[in-house]
Amino acid sequence: MPSPDSGAPRPASKGSRDRQQRNSRRHQARILAMQILYEAEVTGHSPTEILVRTRNQGGVPDETLDYASELLSGIRARNLDLVSEIERAAPDFPFTGIAIIDRSVLQIAIFEAAYADSVPPRAAINEAVEIAREYGGETSARFVNGVLGQIIDRLRPENRPKSSPADV
Repeated sequence: MPSPDSGAPRPASKGSRDRQQRNSRRHQARILAMQILYEAEVTGHSPTEILVRTRNQGGVPDETLDYASELLSGIRARNLDLVSEIERAAPDFPFTGIAIIDRSVLQIAIFEAAYADSVPPRAAINEAVEIAREYGGETSARFVNGVLGQIIDRLRPENRPKSSPADV
């Protein structure tokens, strides 16, 4: 039997397995919400219509669809605030000039980090950067990270990384 310090992986507890599953479902929901926002922009269909069609097609777990729906509803309710925050943080880029995927990822992350209390702001940023890296263009991850960093630092200053004495 390996000793606790041997580096052998320990079996995950039920709580950590549940958390991993929830995080995986939320990650998939963010991707789905981004894809729905993208499709809505390109086709002119409403996000609600696209979500209903996706639900009816099956194959996506209800928990994933429910969280994607929560994100889309929140984005719709806070749309003017989200656009304003993005334009304020990226004044050199008019909102409609930002790539659709980048805009969608930013809206999801800002909603989660600034207006929904269920996701820590830094986790929302990390998720957004990961999704931007996977689905966006060459500079998307860096752009998304920079914009979100500015917005979260301003809206949620309590979540700024603590500076060490060496940083002063």
